[in-house]
Amino acid sequence: MSIEGNICYNKGCGKAFDSNNNHEDSCTYHCGKPVFHDAYKYWSCCSKKCINFTDFLNIPGCCKGKHLNEKPVEEKPKEFKKAIYVKSTKELPIDRPSINEPLTKIRTIMDKAFNNQNKFNNLINQDNKKSTEPSMDEICSHHACGVIYCKALKDDTVCCYHPGQPVFHEGMKYWSCCQKKTSDFTTFLNQMGCVKGEHLWNKKNEADLSPECKYDWHQTASYIYITIYSKNSDFNHTVIDANRVFLKIHIEYRPKEDSGLQTFDKNIALKEIIDISQSTVTFFMTKVEIKLKKMVSTSWKTLEMDVS
Repeated sequence: MSIEGNICYNKGCGKAFDSNNNHEDSCTYHCGKPVFHDAYKYWSCCSKKCINFTDFLNIPGCCKGKHLNEKPVEEKPKEFKKAIYVKSTKELPIDRPSINEPLTKIRTIMDKAFNNQNKFNNLINQDNKKSTEPSMDEICSHHACGVIYCKALKDDTVCCYHPGQPVFHEGMKYWSCCQKKTSDFTTFLNQMGCVKGEHLWNKKNEADLSPECKYDWHQTASYIYITIYSKNSDFNHTVIDANRVFLKIHIEYRPKEDSGLQTFDKNIALKEIIDISQSTVTFFMTKVEIKLKKMVSTSWKTLEMDVS
């Protein structure tokens, strides 16, 4: 019987066969693929491995089936489409606003305990005013005010003063609270105060003052928290304003019940941009907490921008 021209294309067979006598168990072949890995050669359908290529070709088939007289169609390699990267538009960098934008007062919240204590302190202060009445020729101790007590009584004047400290740097003179700079000392002395409030009489000696008020800050993914440890802060004489990149803090506080009011002043050029509408200031008995909403949820490396 002629079997000319019928060559089995099954892997591992390659024998001639009679197409009229081709049954389900006529062919012994490898149904897997050849694998070459770490110098070893084997078929994926069976586990027998060898190093020599001739030995690999002579590994007996592990599967049974009919002889295949047509060359199998080779699988085309998968086409991989070139990846197209689209730049995300989520939270793109925002142009930094000017530090000179108008300032806005940040919404304030009073802790319940602070609110009750504040009312109590107001009653005590009303009683203390009778026993701490200043002399008629006493001058207001606030910087740049200079009003005499008798004139304040007569004209009912409002104190206009600088809550900050004088700064003399590289020939320029200015107050830390408003930073209107001048090189002339007389002009500096005549600068009108930038904050209005009550006059300060009976100022205590410098030896009675407490150490400088401390503050620190930390952050979450969405907020910056600045904590000023100003005990018994005076809500009515505390001003905390901001724009998107600048924070101006003025806090008057009483570190001891029997001590005079002291001030904490700090101007901060913020490292990143904030959302003022979602920021708050909360008064507690022992501290003031400023909560600033980040415009973009990224980690701030520092609180303040280096403006030097």
